[in-house]
Amino acid sequence: MVRGHAPGLPGRARKPGRALADAGRGRHLRGAHRARLPPPAGGGLAAMMDAVLLVNHPAMMTERLAGLTIVQRQLFILARAGFKKVWIAAHRPKDPVFAALRWPEGLEQAWTSETPAPPAAPYLSVSADHLVRSEFLRDTASRPHASSAAYLDEAGRGVVQVVLTADDQAPSFERLAMPEGSCVLLQTQPDRSPVLPWLLQEATKSHDSFMARHFDRRLSLALTRRLLDTRLTPNQMTVFSTLVGLTGALLTAGGRLAMTLGVLLVWAHTVLDGCDGEMARLRHEQSRIGGFLDFWGDNVVHAALFVCLGIGITREGYPSVHLFLGLAAAVGALGAAFVVFRHSASHQARGGPLFNGLEDLASEKASPALRSIARVEDILSRRDFIYLLVFLVLIDYPEVFLWAAGIGTPMFLAALLYLRHSEAEGRNPAVLRRQPS
Repeated sequence: MVRGHAPGLPGRARKPGRALADAGRGRHLRGAHRARLPPPAGGGLAAMMDAVLLVNHPAMMTERLAGLTIVQRQLFILARAGFKKVWIAAHRPKDPVFAALRWPEGLEQAWTSETPAPPAAPYLSVSADHLVRSEFLRDTASRPHASSAAYLDEAGRGVVQVVLTADDQAPSFERLAMPEGSCVLLQTQPDRSPVLPWLLQEATKSHDSFMARHFDRRLSLALTRRLLDTRLTPNQMTVFSTLVGLTGALLTAGGRLAMTLGVLLVWAHTVLDGCDGEMARLRHEQSRIGGFLDFWGDNVVHAALFVCLGIGITREGYPSVHLFLGLAAAVGALGAAFVVFRHSASHQARGGPLFNGLEDLASEKASPALRSIARVEDILSRRDFIYLLVFLVLIDYPEVFLWAAGIGTPMFLAALLYLRHSEAEGRNPAVLRRQPS
């Protein structure tokens, strides 16, 4: 049960925690109903920028979970949700190792030992005994509430409290159930509990392709969970993955045995390439340089693969037209990468979302034919092509893949340029889906 305050807190500091515990008392959700999250009201977190983190088990806060201490992870979640100041209902540890930990940039911290009084209402109070999805916290803080509310987990424990009044008496809280999957209870030895699988769900992407979602991602997540507590950084993982891919691409210029080994290494690159982003998201280490390395590393590997594959097929006695097909595929891949990079950079500079596929550039006002072209090109641009290449090399028909790439990749670039031009002229306004970083 969430008791709501850390031992030794001053009287006033207990009030947010006591109210949360009062609202969440009981093992069953008597009178509580499942929270429905309407779209946030305009203005984001304008009315609620402060949060209180209620720490009931201070010793657990320094335990590590997926590469971060639990208190680090709690503060990164709150920072991602948009909060600017967090009052932590616990005494700041004096361990010098703790002082050297990495903290969210721009998030002001106030500990009980330094600032006994919690922030003035309104604020959001969060149980440190749970991990909560940042999206739920952002939505809860940004939408209007008629009265103070307490969100409870399935066992009736208080998880999140919306405090709207500074009244000394605990207000009458509306009792709401947390949406399914929006929180998980922390336990001792969190790496051996359901917490880590719940956390790993944040490492995936909503726009993963079919094979990435059902096969590659399973392999990369299994590897990522073993790398989270190592000193390997996401950027180092990106460089390693790129080197594996380039090695595989170069091998495809050799004989059939080397070509087979090469395409298998390129497939391994696609799996390893998922690990860097998963590590960055789970450790909250996303960076512009990391995104740059990941994006261009992938595309350089693809271009090298097309060129070397053309060389390897030609050396096997096939017509020299395969050299041209390899070069055409490489130019198309790098050209499309440049257009996508420029598109993403321009939208990011204006605070907009990044590019997630050709389908993002085809608005509802576009003709059915144009949207169909965009949808097909979007599907074909996914990295599932590596499975087709492995299959064709194993059955000794790599030239079929090269013909498809040599023709299809320039067509993809042409479609991308046309849709990008239409967007720029306003004839086909972009309807871009916002994705989490």
